[in-house]
Amino acid sequence: MPLYLERTCAYMRRRLAEGIRGTLAQPAAMLLALIFTLLYLPQAFILIEDMGLISAFEVDPGSHIHAMRDVLAHYSMHAGYHSKYYGWTYFFIQYVLLSPLYQFSQAFGVPDETAIYFGIRLILFVIGLASTLAFYALVHRLFNRQTLSLAAGAMYALSPVTAKFFYFIHPETTGILFIFLSLHALLDFRRNPGDGVIYTAGVFALVLASLSKQIYFLLALPVMWVFFLHFAESSGRGILKTLFQ
Repeated sequence: MPLYLERTCAYMRRRLAEGIRGTLAQPAAMLLALIFTLLYLPQAFILIEDMGLISAFEVDPGSHIHAMRDVLAHYSMHAGYHSKYYGWTYFFIQYVLLSPLYQFSQAFGVPDETAIYFGIRLILFVIGLASTLAFYALVHRLFNRQTLSLAAGAMYALSPVTAKFFYFIHPETTGILFIFLSLHALLDFRRNPGDGVIYTAGVFALVLASLSKQIYFLLALPVMWVFFLHFAESSGRGILKTLFQ
């Protein structure tokens, strides 16, 4: 592995570990995680095996489950309807985590519908919880107040705009999670402008967010612009000179 890439991966592992330990050490964050778990973990146990019934409840969750099974079976994002057009980061995460279970069931002829459907919903829950805690940590880094961070995190978890994506199977929470992680990298970059390792990690998070759904590419642009502004300011060359050099 090239040294620069190794340093970038080491930074991401270290900051992720520090962020998890620091956030979970706060009582307010633990309370927020408990609230989120009580609200949304039960959805993982809704084990309906009838795809017609799942699709009738809402079209997209059924289509996403169909697409995930097609990706597992054919090892191709082009195999499923939704996986052709968006959600590639989400489907990749699901594939990596569910593939061993799927391969085991195929090798030994064990019915896997219940386990696969439970796995899909459980992974959705974990991604949603991670995005909620990442938002909590982001607010806490900006204002250094647990009460305010808890209120912001609760509003994020309970908002009608976002709650749908914690309940129904969609890739949106994956994109939101990586947008939040890129903002964490941006705060680090602000303290260390010109650090290429932090910059690369932030861009990597923005790329994963953009691959979750097309709308996140548009959301990534202002974050990328702020990265550039901090770099231009630290270099002392000005915006135009930095842009065209």
